[in-house]
Amino acid sequence: MAAQDGATVRELVRVETQLALHRARQRLRDVAGGETSTPTAASFGVEPRLLAIFGVGGKLLAQVKQGERLFVYRRGRALPIGMRDTPEAPVFRLVGLSNTCVELDREGISLTLCLNPSSLSGN
Repeated sequence: MAAQDGATVRELVRVETQLALHRARQRLRDVAGGETSTPTAASFGVEPRLLAIFGVGGKLLAQVKQGERLFVYRRGRALPIGMRDTPEAPVFRLVGLSNTCVELDREGISLTLCLNPSSLSGN
């Protein structure tokens, strides 16, 4: 019975993944069809949001949510853990990571996301 349950869970995950990819591609097509100016972060769908920064010393990790997707970035690595950058589905690359902020770049669009937005102004 346990093997059958495992197969069912894998099938559900596969179906949910396919549905999420379909929705993401549709959103990209919708955005690309109406885009006439310089792209912004919003032109890739939902604005990314920094959820957390955690770790010790130089081993910092950042959780960034974009839409329904959760990305985990590790200091010293450009791509989120487990992701590959492809022309069909480009992802934000990690440029910098501090105790309070993360700097991302995607196709020339740079973002700085902070846990405390006032940390950008030095307050």
